[in-house]
Amino acid sequence: MRSRCAELADLGVQFFVAAAPANLANFNLTPLGVDLTPLPFLARGWRHDDLLRLWNQMDAYAFGPREMPMPNWVLVDHALMASGLIIAACDQANLEPILTRFRVGPNERHILELVLADVHAQGYTGPVPIAGYCAAPTAQRGRWMGWSMCSAIPHAGLGFAVKAIGLETYRAEVVTGVTQYDNLSLRAHVKFGPARIEAATVDLHTAAGSFVYATDVTAWRAGAATPARPLSSDGTPAVDAGASPGEPTLLVAAGDRARHLELQATIDAGRHRVEIIEPGLIIADGQSLVPVRITPIEDGVDHG
Repeated sequence: MRSRCAELADLGVQFFVAAAPANLANFNLTPLGVDLTPLPFLARGWRHDDLLRLWNQMDAYAFGPREMPMPNWVLVDHALMASGLIIAACDQANLEPILTRFRVGPNERHILELVLADVHAQGYTGPVPIAGYCAAPTAQRGRWMGWSMCSAIPHAGLGFAVKAIGLETYRAEVVTGVTQYDNLSLRAHVKFGPARIEAATVDLHTAAGSFVYATDVTAWRAGAATPARPLSSDGTPAVDAGASPGEPTLLVAAGDRARHLELQATIDAGRHRVEIIEPGLIIADGQSLVPVRITPIEDGVDHG
């Protein structure tokens, strides 16, 4: 991970953390060897509103199709005042070399082109946001709730990078989140460890097919300081053959509501762990499949 962050920095990617000053004082501002530029929200002389507005517009372009754009009040109340927002950005002059380096085709630049249209319309000349992630602390010590991992540049591993930087910045031990069975973000989420499904259905959520997962990231964080494993084509560490997650118990179709309810019944029974393992999401014959591992909980006590 450190090598990928260094490569991105060499290509001109800058990493920022925007938060209330009191939050910044409690963060690790050099995660994974990255020097984060702090953006103190509401501090005297603060002039980064345009960058945050553009980031929130990028987030809306990424999550709008699922009807989950982040309202500005959520950005302020929960991301900036309660926690901190990780932003990857770069100068406009550095965009084309990055797109070329990661072989981003013309049909894969939709979100970036929308952001650049906003940049030009607003006469903005600062660094352009290209990825972001946020998590906020929960009532359980060490447990953080993450959301809005997004990237405007495919194949660069930026989503994985900003989440990794965020987890180190926050010093998180467990990260939980809500995503969907057909969401490509699963491929990045499981790189931090098996994603235990805590609720297989969340009908109250805006997006269909949502579920709650949690990952203990302490082992990943401990290993993040070691030399990186080989990188896959999307910029995330390839699966180490010596530490294979094993075979899934079953592949769950994203649209299989009946199977999702069966998983929930298994979870409710309390005798098995239900986890999503690498690669997180498989697309075969036009169908989205999630590799799920189900393992017994010995003696009725789950130590995971």
